[in-house]
Amino acid sequence: MHQHKSFEERRPATTEWVRANGLDPAAIGEDVQVVASRFIRYQPVVTADDGTKSLGDPRLIPMKVAPNR
Repeated sequence: MHQHKSFEERRPATTEWVRANGLDPAAIGEDVQVVASRFIRYQPVVTADDGTKSLGDPRLIPMKVAPNR
């Protein structure tokens, strides 16, 4: 039976995969998804004028490197 790894267990591989696709892991939210086997859906971290951070509108970019599973 296949058990799903926690996000903390997947974080190093996810970080490497995100970088390989041209994104900065520190500048996006943790909910990063593959869409239609060709795109990455993510939400950028947005810093307001007062310094507070929130997640911006979801974005799609073409996937260059597939995630390791």
